[in-house]
Amino acid sequence: MLQDKNALQATKWLLKTLSPYGSIESIPQDRDSWQTILQFADRGLVLPRLALSLQSRQEELPSDVHEYLQLTLELNRLRNQQLRSQLLDLLRSLNSIGIAPVVMKGATFLLDDSIDLGTRVMLDMDIWTPKEEDINRTVECLKDLGYEMRGELLDFSKSQHLPPFFLDGSLSRIELHHRMINPAYDAIVNEADAVSGLIERRYQGICYMSLDELSALRLSYVQCRWSGKHGHITVMKWLDFLDRLKRTKFAEITGPWEFGIRSNGDDIDAQFFTALSQYCSLPYHGKIDAQLIRAWETAHNEPTWKRFSRLALRNVFDPQKWRQKTPSEIWKALAFRITNLPSIYTDAKNRNRF
Repeated sequence: MLQDKNALQATKWLLKTLSPYGSIESIPQDRDSWQTILQFADRGLVLPRLALSLQSRQEELPSDVHEYLQLTLELNRLRNQQLRSQLLDLLRSLNSIGIAPVVMKGATFLLDDSIDLGTRVMLDMDIWTPKEEDINRTVECLKDLGYEMRGELLDFSKSQHLPPFFLDGSLSRIELHHRMINPAYDAIVNEADAVSGLIERRYQGICYMSLDELSALRLSYVQCRWSGKHGHITVMKWLDFLDRLKRTKFAEITGPWEFGIRSNGDDIDAQFFTALSQYCSLPYHGKIDAQLIRAWETAHNEPTWKRFSRLALRNVFDPQKWRQKTPSEIWKALAFRITNLPSIYTDAKNRNRF
């Protein structure tokens, strides 16, 4: 049984079990511990990965837990088969007009037969057209296939992709990037390096481009680079980063500059690597932010009502959110955030935010 049936202990057990730098410790047997573990794994989008990680220890699992995990794994395999077909249809159409886009982030797993197709949960599929002249042609191709862009088109100087494209009857939206990363991260990542390192690949005769290993690692790091003002990064993205870090042969690390991130050991970097070291067994020898661990663990264990009050006050009444807004805009935003209080309560109850 996990110590005191504590949600924090369950969280630690799950992260160390799933981390490529961790190991599987003793298998819990009581129902309360497993309920906490499965809830956290579900919120972190890693239930199928947990199923695969425990296959060698399945005889030690409670029978209903084993059956549930195997079901989620099989369902995710079936879902990802459909997503792969959707992605290949798009790539085939783009190839027909002379475009081989960059397939990025989680979508790359769909085209890698060395990885179990059910391992990763997919939320969307990201493609990038580095050539400016290819963006409009790709948009027209998506429309010809029946996709519809939903959302307001943002200033290209402030975003990395267009509003998402949806196809009725499909399982995933398409994120079309005109940049690899958000311009806000230009100071720490050189996108030109990624362009120069692109690799041409083929899958079932279809041509696409992929990032080299270091560029994919940098992109994954940017996705996880946590600022204390937001702070909700899914466990899935943490594990994506750790998987890529280990594939690039980093046995240990002192900071992100080792894989090409322009950083001088910022507090944000120290917070991120402290968390990975503490909870995912990453061999990290850089600056440790012990205060972050104490604050996170205290918040994780505080009563739901107290956590909800803190999150609600920060979300609704944070003065930084009202800068450069007119009074009418403030009232409109305030009304929206008040209607969002039920979801904040859910987050507080589920320990779903830092």
